[in-house]
Amino acid sequence: MPKIEKLFSMLLIVIGSIAVSFGVSEFISRAIFPKELQLRTFILGDRIVPWGASPLPSDFKDEIAVFKYCYEKSFHGFLDKDNCATHTVIPGGFRKGVPLAPKRDGVFRIVVLGDSFTFGDGVEDNELFTSQLTYMLEGQKFENKEIEIINLGIPAVDTAQELEVFNGQKDLLKPDLVILQWNTNDFPSSAVAKLHENIIQGHYMDLATPPPLIAWSRFLTTGWREYTRRKISHQLVSLTLEDLHLEPKNFEQIGILAKEVKDSNADFALLIFPELYRFSDYPYQPIIDALLNECRDKQITCINLLPELKKFPDRTLWVHPTDLHPNKIAHHVAAEALNLFLRNRYAH
Repeated sequence: MPKIEKLFSMLLIVIGSIAVSFGVSEFISRAIFPKELQLRTFILGDRIVPWGASPLPSDFKDEIAVFKYCYEKSFHGFLDKDNCATHTVIPGGFRKGVPLAPKRDGVFRIVVLGDSFTFGDGVEDNELFTSQLTYMLEGQKFENKEIEIINLGIPAVDTAQELEVFNGQKDLLKPDLVILQWNTNDFPSSAVAKLHENIIQGHYMDLATPPPLIAWSRFLTTGWREYTRRKISHQLVSLTLEDLHLEPKNFEQIGILAKEVKDSNADFALLIFPELYRFSDYPYQPIIDALLNECRDKQITCINLLPELKKFPDRTLWVHPTDLHPNKIAHHVAAEALNLFLRNRYAH
């Protein structure tokens, strides 16, 4: 009987310890993580719509539009008092910046092509890496010319579409240097693009709805969401590598764009701005390695941000827990890398 009582006492202690540990974890989770990770909302005047129903900036073809992306609550204090980030879009769907106008004499013009990372989903105009880079280069001259940077980032585009943007603007802008920002979703595969969208744009919430059995717990729900995002991430990497193996021309559009740029008497550089997720065991490393090999083989200048970004915890670089787009810290990392590259190459 004493043995049974002792075992029973030990069992109660174990159960009590687990309960206390779970209770502490639950308390911390409720203090840190929101109850429901609501997707951002789109606000244009009096129009308020959820993320999935909002128009893309490219839908504003012939007007200047000012709209906001608003979130449940501020993550790192980078949003305004209403937890919003304001975006100003000029005709064509580009972010506010240097007007799309013929280049003046005595100007060294840098044109940056890219997707939502370059457009700057969730960050203010002055936080964009192109804006921060402009500030860093203030008063500097390249080839004895004033420096001008134009941001042609458009959300949800791939390299083929960025090539179209360049061809549509090159005669007007006449750039001296074109920088192409590249991200994992820049593959001509609808399956890859869809999985990428699930991760980077928060639609993974549709897949990460926890079972009713654990929905009451903030701690278990948060764990379920992280598990789901990791699963999607691994699927994305596997599919992308399979895509690359079966269709080795997936990087071909980069080479085509580089040739178009050089044929227009401009320099070309590729900026790898990778996914900001799980740096400790980075799932996209094989994709980055494949691209770096492609750059070496094709003699394309490549600026890889991953080593610098990995110095930060991934979550400190996000716009919001539901939005893994780069915040102003990540944009600053990009601006610093480009500043170093440009000064080494053009400042004499």
